[in-house]
Amino acid sequence: MKSIKEQLVEQLSGKCVHFNGISNKVCAEGVRYEDVRDESQRPFRFPCLKRHHGGNCLLKKFPSPEQVERQAMEIVEIQKRAMNSVALVKDHIERTGKSKGNIDCPGCGGTLKYSAAEINGHISASCPSCSMGWIE
Repeated sequence: MKSIKEQLVEQLSGKCVHFNGISNKVCAEGVRYEDVRDESQRPFRFPCLKRHHGGNCLLKKFPSPEQVERQAMEIVEIQKRAMNSVALVKDHIERTGKSKGNIDCPGCGGTLKYSAAEINGHISASCPSCSMGWIE
């Protein structure tokens, strides 16, 4: 079984740096996905994805191994901070009994605002300073 980092490296290296998802009409460089897709097969194939290579785009650019490694490590660190914040918020709620409030954000030191739903206890939290947030 591949580690999370190995899976991230595989995913990140397999898509163009301008790719922002085919649910959008254009990529980050303004290229219309509709104009570059290969329509000879269903589902359509896009030049932006190595896994389903097809179509043609003169602006496609895949990240270097160094860029992929750096981005994968950033994502892993973000995940660690998010999981740490989940544990801190749950511990805070358990100690104080407060289902809504603020704690210091472990990601940036700003204010992490949290709220636990009365109906099922699920927690949502967000920090406007570092944009970390999660919903369980």
